[in-house]
Amino acid sequence: MIVVDANILIYAYNDADPMFIPARKWLEDVLSGDETVGIPWTMIYAFLRISTDPRIMPVALVPADAAAVVDEWMSSLCSI
Repeated sequence: MIVVDANILIYAYNDADPMFIPARKWLEDVLSGDETVGIPWTMIYAFLRISTDPRIMPVALVPADAAAVVDEWMSSLCSI
């Protein structure tokens, strides 16, 4: 099982970060792969909290967009 860390989730959706491209590719590959993937609720909460905070992120996501990202992950993880 692969357990995804909040930092990877944040990097994968922050195109201003130097880690954006490798993190996004890794996440897309993992979510579309055959191995079981887990995203703990604490990592999801951290993604939502950090990615929507304009004091932390240069270009923060609006809460509805961040929630849509999480819905997309849940669809990928629960489509088995």
